[in-house]
Amino acid sequence: MRSRGRRKFLIATSALLAAPLARGQRAAKVYRIGLLQSASSGFRLFVNYSNPAYSMFGNFLAEHGYISTPAQTGQRQNVFWVQRTASEIGEQLPALAVDLVRQKVDVIVTIGAQATVAAKQATTTIPIVMLVQSDPVMMGLVASLGRPGGNLTGVTTVAPQLAAKRLELLKETVSGLTRVAVLWNSDNPANVDEWRETEAAAQKLGIELHSFEASRLDGLESVLDALRKSNVGALQVFSDRLMSIHAGPISELAAARRLPTMYGERRAVDPRLGGHWNAQSGLMSYGLVHLELLRRAVGLVAKILKGASPAELPVEQPRGFELVINLGTAKALGITVPPSILLRADRVIE
Repeated sequence: MRSRGRRKFLIATSALLAAPLARGQRAAKVYRIGLLQSASSGFRLFVNYSNPAYSMFGNFLAEHGYISTPAQTGQRQNVFWVQRTASEIGEQLPALAVDLVRQKVDVIVTIGAQATVAAKQATTTIPIVMLVQSDPVMMGLVASLGRPGGNLTGVTTVAPQLAAKRLELLKETVSGLTRVAVLWNSDNPANVDEWRETEAAAQKLGIELHSFEASRLDGLESVLDALRKSNVGALQVFSDRLMSIHAGPISELAAARRLPTMYGERRAVDPRLGGHWNAQSGLMSYGLVHLELLRRAVGLVAKILKGASPAELPVEQPRGFELVINLGTAKALGITVPPSILLRADRVIE
Protein backbone atom coordinates (compact mmCIF):
# COMPACT_ATOMS: atom_id res chain seq x y z
CA MET A 1 0.00 0.00 0.00
CA ARG A 2 2.81 2.35 0.90
CA SER A 3 4.55 1.55 -2.42
CA ARG A 4 1.33 2.11 -4.40
CA GLY A 5 0.75 5.44 -2.66
CA ARG A 6 4.28 6.52 -3.45
CA ARG A 7 3.76 5.72 -7.14
CA LYS A 8 0.57 7.80 -7.20
CA PHE A 9 2.43 10.68 -5.55
CA LEU A 10 5.24 10.51 -8.12
CA ILE A 11 2.77 10.37 -11.04
CA ALA A 12 0.85 13.37 -9.72
CA THR A 13 4.05 15.32 -9.11
CA SER A 14 5.32 14.51 -12.60
CA ALA A 15 2.07 15.76 -14.12
CA LEU A 16 2.29 19.02 -12.20
CA LEU A 17 5.87 19.55 -13.32
CA ALA A 18 5.07 18.64 -16.92
CA ALA A 19 2.25 21.18 -17.24
CA PRO A 20 4.41 24.33 -17.07
CA LEU A 21 7.01 22.61 -19.22
CA ALA A 22 4.39 21.97 -21.91
CA ARG A 23 3.23 25.55 -21.69
CA GLY A 24 6.83 26.69 -22.05
CA GLN A 25 7.26 24.50 -25.11
CA ARG A 26 4.16 26.01 -26.71
CA ALA A 27 5.32 29.54 -25.88
CA ALA A 28 8.68 28.81 -27.48
CA LYS A 29 7.17 28.14 -30.90
CA VAL A 30 8.85 30.04 -33.71
CA TYR A 31 6.30 31.39 -36.17
CA ARG A 32 7.20 31.56 -39.85
CA ILE A 33 5.89 34.66 -41.62
CA GLY A 34 6.11 34.71 -45.40
CA LEU A 35 6.57 38.00 -47.25
CA LEU A 36 5.61 38.21 -50.92
CA GLN A 37 6.22 41.36 -52.92
CA SER A 38 6.97 42.61 -56.39
CA ALA A 39 9.77 45.07 -57.01
CA SER A 40 7.22 47.13 -58.97
CA SER A 41 4.85 47.42 -56.02
CA GLY A 42 3.98 50.97 -55.07
CA PHE A 43 3.74 50.24 -51.38
CA ARG A 44 7.05 51.00 -49.59
CA LEU A 45 6.72 48.71 -46.60
CA PHE A 46 9.35 46.17 -47.50
CA VAL A 47 10.55 43.84 -44.80
CA ASN A 48 14.25 42.97 -44.95
CA TYR A 49 17.39 43.33 -42.92
CA SER A 50 18.70 46.40 -44.75
CA ASN A 51 15.52 48.49 -44.92
CA PRO A 52 14.35 50.62 -41.96
CA ALA A 53 10.83 49.35 -42.55
CA TYR A 54 11.98 45.96 -41.29
CA SER A 55 13.00 47.33 -37.91
CA MET A 56 9.66 49.13 -37.58
CA PHE A 57 7.78 45.96 -38.51
CA GLY A 58 9.85 44.12 -35.94
CA ASN A 59 9.24 46.79 -33.29
CA PHE A 60 5.50 46.72 -33.87
CA LEU A 61 5.43 42.92 -33.73
CA ALA A 62 7.38 43.03 -30.47
CA GLU A 63 4.56 45.09 -28.95
CA HIS A 64 2.40 41.98 -29.39
CA GLY A 65 5.04 39.62 -27.99
CA TYR A 66 6.45 38.41 -31.31
CA ILE A 67 10.20 38.98 -31.44
CA SER A 68 11.93 39.10 -34.83
CA THR A 69 15.04 41.07 -33.78
CA PRO A 70 16.39 39.34 -30.65
CA ALA A 71 19.70 41.19 -30.77
CA GLN A 72 17.88 44.48 -30.16
CA THR A 73 15.40 43.28 -27.56
CA GLY A 74 17.42 40.75 -25.62
CA GLN A 75 14.46 38.37 -25.80
CA ARG A 76 14.17 34.99 -27.45
CA GLN A 77 13.27 35.14 -31.13
CA ASN A 78 9.90 33.61 -31.95
CA VAL A 79 9.33 35.02 -35.45
CA PHE A 80 11.23 34.01 -38.57
CA TRP A 81 10.72 35.76 -41.92
CA VAL A 82 10.66 33.93 -45.25
CA GLN A 83 11.01 36.65 -47.88
CA ARG A 84 10.29 36.27 -51.60
CA THR A 85 10.61 39.20 -54.04
CA ALA A 86 9.78 39.10 -57.74
CA SER A 87 11.49 41.05 -60.50
CA GLU A 88 10.32 44.42 -61.77
CA ILE A 89 7.81 42.74 -64.07
CA GLY A 90 6.37 40.53 -61.35
CA GLU A 91 6.00 37.44 -63.57
CA GLN A 92 7.66 35.29 -60.89
CA LEU A 93 5.03 36.02 -58.25
CA PRO A 94 2.84 32.90 -58.77
CA ALA A 95 5.84 30.57 -58.45
CA LEU A 96 7.15 32.46 -55.43
CA ALA A 97 3.73 32.25 -53.76
CA VAL A 98 3.68 28.48 -54.30
CA ASP A 99 7.16 28.30 -52.78
CA LEU A 100 5.95 30.09 -49.63
CA VAL A 101 3.16 27.56 -49.33
CA ARG A 102 5.72 24.75 -49.56
CA GLN A 103 7.69 26.45 -46.77
CA LYS A 104 4.60 25.94 -44.54
CA VAL A 105 4.56 29.50 -43.25
CA ASP A 106 2.00 30.43 -40.61
CA VAL A 107 0.85 33.59 -42.40
CA ILE A 108 1.72 35.37 -45.66
CA VAL A 109 2.10 39.15 -45.83
CA THR A 110 1.62 40.46 -49.37
CA ILE A 111 2.63 43.89 -50.62
CA GLY A 112 0.77 45.05 -53.72
CA ALA A 113 -2.20 43.79 -55.69
CA GLN A 114 -0.25 41.41 -57.92
CA ALA A 115 1.40 39.69 -54.97
CA THR A 116 -1.96 39.36 -53.22
CA VAL A 117 -3.61 37.76 -56.26
CA ALA A 118 -0.71 35.30 -56.56
CA ALA A 119 -0.93 34.33 -52.89
CA LYS A 120 -4.71 33.91 -53.02
CA GLN A 121 -4.34 31.59 -56.02
CA ALA A 122 -1.62 29.58 -54.27
CA THR A 123 -3.48 28.79 -51.03
CA THR A 124 -6.95 28.75 -49.56
CA THR A 125 -5.82 27.72 -46.09
CA ILE A 126 -2.78 29.78 -45.06
CA PRO A 127 -3.91 33.20 -43.71
CA ILE A 128 -2.94 36.18 -45.88
CA VAL A 129 -2.54 39.79 -44.71
CA MET A 130 -2.42 42.15 -47.70
CA LEU A 131 -1.27 45.74 -48.14
CA VAL A 132 -2.79 47.01 -51.39
CA GLN A 133 -3.63 50.29 -53.05
CA SER A 134 -6.57 48.91 -55.03
CA ASP A 135 -10.13 48.13 -53.93
CA PRO A 136 -9.95 44.47 -52.82
CA VAL A 137 -13.70 43.99 -53.24
CA MET A 138 -13.70 45.17 -56.86
CA MET A 139 -10.70 42.92 -57.53
CA GLY A 140 -12.55 39.92 -56.11
CA LEU A 141 -10.00 39.38 -53.35
CA VAL A 142 -12.54 39.60 -50.52
CA ALA A 143 -16.33 39.36 -50.26
CA SER A 144 -16.60 42.67 -48.39
CA LEU A 145 -14.41 44.95 -46.31
CA GLY A 146 -16.38 44.22 -43.14
CA ARG A 147 -16.42 40.44 -43.51
CA PRO A 148 -13.75 39.45 -46.03
CA GLY A 149 -14.39 35.71 -45.82
CA GLY A 150 -11.88 33.07 -46.90
CA ASN A 151 -8.27 33.26 -45.76
CA LEU A 152 -7.49 36.89 -46.60
CA THR A 153 -7.68 40.25 -44.83
CA GLY A 154 -5.40 43.25 -44.52
CA VAL A 155 -5.12 46.96 -45.29
CA THR A 156 -6.24 48.85 -48.39
CA THR A 157 -4.91 52.35 -48.97
CA VAL A 158 -7.76 53.59 -51.21
CA ALA A 159 -5.24 55.18 -53.59
CA PRO A 160 -7.62 56.05 -56.46
CA GLN A 161 -9.53 58.66 -54.45
CA LEU A 162 -6.22 60.14 -53.34
CA ALA A 163 -5.11 60.59 -56.94
CA ALA A 164 -8.14 62.73 -57.69
CA LYS A 165 -7.53 64.80 -54.56
CA ARG A 166 -3.92 65.37 -55.58
CA LEU A 167 -4.99 66.84 -58.90
CA GLU A 168 -7.47 69.11 -57.13
CA LEU A 169 -4.80 70.37 -54.73
CA LEU A 170 -2.36 70.92 -57.60
CA LYS A 171 -4.86 73.05 -59.53
CA GLU A 172 -5.72 75.07 -56.43
CA THR A 173 -2.03 75.75 -55.79
CA VAL A 174 -0.79 76.55 -59.30
CA SER A 175 -2.65 79.55 -60.69
CA GLY A 176 -4.01 79.19 -64.24
CA LEU A 177 -3.13 75.50 -64.53
CA THR A 178 -4.78 73.85 -67.55
CA ARG A 179 -2.45 71.03 -68.68
CA VAL A 180 -0.99 68.35 -66.41
CA ALA A 181 1.32 65.44 -67.28
CA VAL A 182 0.74 62.18 -65.43
CA LEU A 183 3.62 59.72 -65.07
CA TRP A 184 2.42 56.21 -64.19
CA ASN A 185 2.93 52.46 -64.59
CA SER A 186 0.21 50.94 -66.77
CA ASP A 187 1.08 47.43 -65.52
CA ASN A 188 0.36 48.38 -61.91
CA PRO A 189 -3.34 47.68 -61.10
CA ALA A 190 -3.35 50.39 -58.46
CA ASN A 191 -2.00 52.93 -60.96
CA VAL A 192 -4.70 51.93 -63.46
CA ASP A 193 -7.36 52.71 -60.85
CA GLU A 194 -5.64 56.00 -60.05
CA TRP A 195 -5.57 56.99 -63.72
CA ARG A 196 -9.32 56.43 -64.06
CA GLU A 197 -10.03 58.54 -60.99
CA THR A 198 -7.65 61.25 -62.18
CA GLU A 199 -9.35 61.35 -65.60
CA ALA A 200 -12.75 61.80 -63.97
CA ALA A 201 -11.41 64.55 -61.71
CA ALA A 202 -9.72 66.31 -64.65
CA GLN A 203 -13.01 66.61 -66.52
CA LYS A 204 -14.65 68.30 -63.54
CA LEU A 205 -11.67 70.62 -62.98
CA GLY A 206 -11.22 71.59 -66.62
CA ILE A 207 -7.74 70.06 -66.77
CA GLU A 208 -6.25 68.55 -69.93
CA LEU A 209 -4.33 65.42 -68.97
CA HIS A 210 -1.27 64.14 -70.84
CA SER A 211 -0.59 60.48 -70.08
CA PHE A 212 2.99 59.22 -69.91
CA GLU A 213 2.90 55.47 -69.34
CA ALA A 214 5.85 53.25 -68.50
CA SER A 215 5.79 49.64 -67.39
CA ARG A 216 9.41 48.54 -67.72
CA LEU A 217 12.77 49.98 -66.77
CA ASP A 218 14.00 50.05 -70.36
CA GLY A 219 10.91 51.98 -71.47
CA LEU A 220 10.98 54.79 -68.94
CA GLU A 221 13.82 56.70 -70.60
CA SER A 222 11.85 57.23 -73.83
CA VAL A 223 8.83 58.26 -71.78
CA LEU A 224 10.90 60.87 -69.97
CA ASP A 225 12.24 62.15 -73.32
CA ALA A 226 8.67 62.65 -74.52
CA LEU A 227 7.81 64.39 -71.27
CA ARG A 228 10.72 66.82 -71.71
CA LYS A 229 9.26 67.91 -75.06
CA SER A 230 5.67 68.20 -73.85
CA ASN A 231 3.84 71.47 -73.32
CA VAL A 232 2.42 70.98 -69.83
CA GLY A 233 2.18 73.21 -66.78
CA ALA A 234 2.62 70.63 -64.02
CA LEU A 235 3.45 66.99 -63.33
CA GLN A 236 1.72 64.38 -61.20
CA VAL A 237 3.71 61.22 -60.42
CA PHE A 238 1.86 58.12 -59.27
CA SER A 239 3.40 56.00 -56.49
CA ASP A 240 5.11 53.00 -58.02
CA ARG A 241 8.34 51.06 -57.52
CA LEU A 242 9.44 51.78 -61.09
CA MET A 243 9.14 55.51 -60.47
CA SER A 244 11.14 55.22 -57.26
CA ILE A 245 13.96 53.40 -59.01
CA HIS A 246 14.18 56.29 -61.48
CA ALA A 247 13.50 58.95 -58.86
CA GLY A 248 16.68 60.85 -59.72
CA PRO A 249 15.98 61.39 -63.43
CA ILE A 250 12.33 62.23 -62.72
CA SER A 251 13.30 64.84 -60.14
CA GLU A 252 15.97 66.31 -62.40
CA LEU A 253 13.51 66.55 -65.28
CA ALA A 254 10.94 68.33 -63.11
CA ALA A 255 13.56 70.78 -61.86
CA ALA A 256 14.98 71.45 -65.35
CA ARG A 257 11.52 72.01 -66.83
CA ARG A 258 10.46 74.04 -63.78
CA LEU A 259 7.40 71.84 -63.41
CA PRO A 260 5.37 72.06 -60.18
CA THR A 261 5.20 68.38 -59.22
CA MET A 262 2.71 66.51 -57.05
CA TYR A 263 3.70 63.18 -55.52
CA GLY A 264 2.01 60.58 -53.39
CA GLU A 265 4.92 60.24 -50.97
CA ARG A 266 6.38 62.70 -48.52
CA ARG A 267 9.97 61.62 -49.21
CA ALA A 268 9.71 63.14 -52.70
CA VAL A 269 9.18 66.55 -51.09
CA ASP A 270 11.01 66.38 -47.77
CA PRO A 271 14.84 66.50 -48.10
CA ARG A 272 15.21 64.74 -44.74
CA LEU A 273 13.51 61.63 -46.15
CA GLY A 274 14.43 62.01 -49.80
CA GLY A 275 16.67 59.03 -50.36
CA HIS A 276 16.96 58.69 -54.16
CA TRP A 277 14.60 61.61 -54.68
CA ASN A 278 15.94 65.11 -55.21
CA ALA A 279 13.34 66.26 -52.71
CA GLN A 280 13.98 69.94 -53.41
CA SER A 281 12.26 69.55 -56.80
CA GLY A 282 9.02 68.23 -55.33
CA LEU A 283 6.42 70.93 -54.66
CA MET A 284 3.74 68.91 -52.89
CA SER A 285 2.80 65.46 -51.69
CA TYR A 286 -0.51 64.16 -50.48
CA GLY A 287 -0.68 60.64 -49.22
CA LEU A 288 -0.85 58.11 -46.49
CA VAL A 289 0.88 57.99 -43.13
CA HIS A 290 2.64 54.71 -43.81
CA LEU A 291 3.66 53.97 -40.24
CA GLU A 292 0.01 54.01 -39.18
CA LEU A 293 -0.87 51.48 -41.88
CA LEU A 294 2.13 49.34 -41.03
CA ARG A 295 1.16 49.23 -37.36
CA ARG A 296 -2.39 48.18 -38.24
CA ALA A 297 -1.20 45.48 -40.65
CA VAL A 298 1.09 44.14 -37.93
CA GLY A 299 -1.88 44.11 -35.56
CA LEU A 300 -3.77 41.86 -37.97
CA VAL A 301 -0.78 39.51 -38.25
CA ALA A 302 -0.59 39.30 -34.44
CA LYS A 303 -4.30 38.51 -34.14
CA ILE A 304 -3.97 35.71 -36.68
CA LEU A 305 -0.95 34.22 -34.90
CA LYS A 306 -3.02 34.23 -31.72
CA GLY A 307 -5.76 32.22 -33.43
CA ALA A 308 -8.09 34.74 -35.07
CA SER A 309 -9.63 33.85 -38.44
CA PRO A 310 -8.84 36.27 -41.30
CA ALA A 311 -12.37 35.71 -42.58
CA GLU A 312 -13.70 37.62 -39.58
CA LEU A 313 -11.07 40.37 -39.40
CA PRO A 314 -12.33 43.45 -41.32
CA VAL A 315 -10.11 44.91 -44.02
CA GLU A 316 -8.82 48.19 -42.62
CA GLN A 317 -8.65 51.54 -44.39
CA PRO A 318 -6.56 54.65 -43.72
CA ARG A 319 -7.94 57.13 -41.20
CA GLY A 320 -5.81 60.10 -42.11
CA PHE A 321 -3.75 61.63 -44.89
CA GLU A 322 -0.81 64.00 -44.94
CA LEU A 323 -0.36 67.12 -47.08
CA VAL A 324 3.27 68.27 -47.31
CA ILE A 325 4.41 71.47 -49.07
CA ASN A 326 7.96 72.49 -49.89
CA LEU A 327 8.07 76.31 -49.79
CA GLY A 328 11.67 76.32 -51.01
CA THR A 329 10.56 74.65 -54.23
CA ALA A 330 7.58 76.99 -54.50
CA LYS A 331 9.89 80.00 -54.24
CA ALA A 332 12.26 78.58 -56.84
CA LEU A 333 9.33 78.09 -59.21
CA GLY A 334 7.91 81.53 -58.51
CA ILE A 335 4.72 80.09 -57.03
CA THR A 336 2.87 81.74 -54.17
CA VAL A 337 1.09 78.99 -52.28
CA PRO A 338 -2.44 80.16 -51.38
CA PRO A 339 -3.14 80.59 -47.65
CA SER A 340 -6.02 78.12 -47.95
CA ILE A 341 -3.54 75.40 -48.92
CA LEU A 342 -0.98 76.35 -46.27
CA LEU A 343 -3.63 76.15 -43.55
CA ARG A 344 -4.53 72.63 -44.63
CA ALA A 345 -0.93 71.44 -44.80
CA ASP A 346 0.25 68.96 -42.18
CA ARG A 347 3.89 69.83 -42.83
CA VAL A 348 5.41 72.93 -44.42
CA ILE A 349 9.08 72.71 -45.36
CA GLU A 350 10.79 76.11 -45.46
